[in-house]
Amino acid sequence: DYNCLDYHEKVVDGFYDIFDPSMESSRQGKMPSLEDLQTGIGDLGFEVIVINRAVDTALQEMEQVAQCILLDFPVANITLLVQRIADLVTDNLGGPVKDANAMLARWSETSTQLRTSLHTSLLPIGCIKLGLSRHRALLFKILADSVGIPCKLVKGSNYTGDEDDAVNIIKVDKER
Repeated sequence: DYNCLDYHEKVVDGFYDIFDPSMESSRQGKMPSLEDLQTGIGDLGFEVIVINRAVDTALQEMEQVAQCILLDFPVANITLLVQRIADLVTDNLGGPVKDANAMLARWSETSTQLRTSLHTSLLPIGCIKLGLSRHRALLFKILADSVGIPCKLVKGSNYTGDEDDAVNIIKVDKER
């Protein structure tokens, strides 16, 4: 509701993130429930990223890889662990972003194809193979939570200057 997931807030199954630039109702306390969104048949014309590990095997696999990465690093080297988790996110969501406008154009096409092929606007995060900053930040938060990295996710124009943008803030030895 507030475009922020704090350090202590975990991304649990049933979490969903709506992105519809034309929908201002979420700012007025009228955010639709996941149940309401699930009853919508076909493409709703906007995207809803859903976390549901029970059916999202790709997310389960990424969390297992994150756990393996954790085993490779001593807790004292959190900076390197953060980098490796970031690399995992980058590798799974289309590689480094060299041109944000080109990535947005690619995502628009990919999003439409995904919603059409899945016959729904509710997209499990694991099915996304090309992601914008909001997808990358959410996936990073999920994986960081799974390995114990203190991570905060903020999104939207109040935090980033752009409604479509999101970032993670990591605590490292009492610093961010």
